[in-house]
Amino acid sequence: MPNEEQNFLPVVDYISFRKCSPSWRWYGHILPPADITYLVQGSARYTINGVVYDAAAGDMICLPPGSERSAFTFPANLMHCFSINFWLYSIGLGKNGGGGGGGGCLTTIPYPLSPRSHCFYTPKLRQLIHQTLLSRSSTKTPPHK
Repeated sequence: MPNEEQNFLPVVDYISFRKCSPSWRWYGHILPPADITYLVQGSARYTINGVVYDAAAGDMICLPPGSERSAFTFPANLMHCFSINFWLYSIGLGKNGGGGGGGGCLTTIPYPLSPRSHCFYTPKLRQLIHQTLLSRSSTKTPPHK
């Protein structure tokens, strides 16, 4: 369980910007790492651990590690989204944040959000997300208009 003497290190497993096709869908499977998906445009229906969530532009989907998920987009309102999958490691800091306090181990922390939350989206946020994704990608693609 997290305490004031821990830091957390996310290790990115996967990061993408996806423009879904009309046939895009995930069939029920368990996602080992944590996942955060932000819908930029369109809508989708997710089933997360047996609970159905309708998501639309501005919503963020947060899945703790080991969540079972399935999803599809609506052909009349195709989803465009940013996704990141990551493993979260706990790093003990010892007294006064001085390091050397126990190394790192795979951990989970309580998510501050429900599986579907709405975020305030601005053009500046979109620009920052695009810059971050493009700087980490070897395949450069133009930002979505």
